[in-house]
Amino acid sequence: MAPTPTVIDVHVLLVRAGAVLLTRGAATWALPCGRPEPGEPLPDAAARVARARLGVTAAAATHVHTSHVVGCGSQCRLGAFFEVDAWTGTPAADADLRWAPLDALPADVQPYSRSGLVAYRQGVTFGAFDWDALTAPAFA
Repeated sequence: MAPTPTVIDVHVLLVRAGAVLLTRGAATWALPCGRPEPGEPLPDAAARVARARLGVTAAAATHVHTSHVVGCGSQCRLGAFFEVDAWTGTPAADADLRWAPLDALPADVQPYSRSGLVAYRQGVTFGAFDWDALTAPAFA
């Protein structure tokens, strides 16, 4: 049996005064996210995503959670979530960015991002989920 391909996603939690910066997708808000380049360490990928998507230079990117997600088609996903709480620059002034309180996230936050944010708030560093169950993570 052939191994199931795994996609690595790097999510950035830009945190300020109890709020996190979200980006607007097609129909939902989500954490800024990208994929590591070949050979790129995940913290470096998180810093690159912060630069590319938000226009800020991260002082450091600290790993806070990993989600292993199955049941999403012919591949699994490994989501690495990194907190950035110090940076230089100002997030791009864009209608597609929004600061949201960590304790009162908008209803239309993408489930993958929401699961990582719930885990972050609860101090859960690892979770394994079925893609279809992401709307209600076990630790929520």
